[in-house]
Amino acid sequence: MMGDDMKRLLPVGVALVAMTTLGLAVPGIAGATGASTAARNVPTARAHEAAVTIGSQWTFYDYEYGPTFVICEVMTFDASKVFVGDKGDAGKWSSSASSTKLTFNGAGIFVAGTWKGGFIPGDGTYSGTYKVKSGGAVYGPMVLASGVDPYSFGSC
Repeated sequence: MMGDDMKRLLPVGVALVAMTTLGLAVPGIAGATGASTAARNVPTARAHEAAVTIGSQWTFYDYEYGPTFVICEVMTFDASKVFVGDKGDAGKWSSSASSTKLTFNGAGIFVAGTWKGGFIPGDGTYSGTYKVKSGGAVYGPMVLASGVDPYSFGSC
């Protein structure tokens, strides 16, 4: 036998199922008509390229310190699979539509290590963690977004 709480919630559940089945928006429910990024601290980027490409510029955001203090660096990617950042970082890169890998040489603001990120379709970004070469400490989240400072933090 259903309790009083279940009897009160049953009509709400039926309404939500009906709305999502019909493709109607359900505020606050991710995936009802598209992924919601409002609840996350990472803002949505502009239009996304399918993968990091030769000659493209992407911004690397380090959210390790929280949403109000962000370290970022604009990266340019070249044909020899080398990236160069505007704050002195450099290294090797590989990318596909589903993942990107950056191997930093430790010459700039980031110590030597590797960042691996998976593509986030709703955000049009790559998100992942950074593993330090010496000692293996892991940091994150860190995001790679298409363009020059698309989140407009201004510290890039």
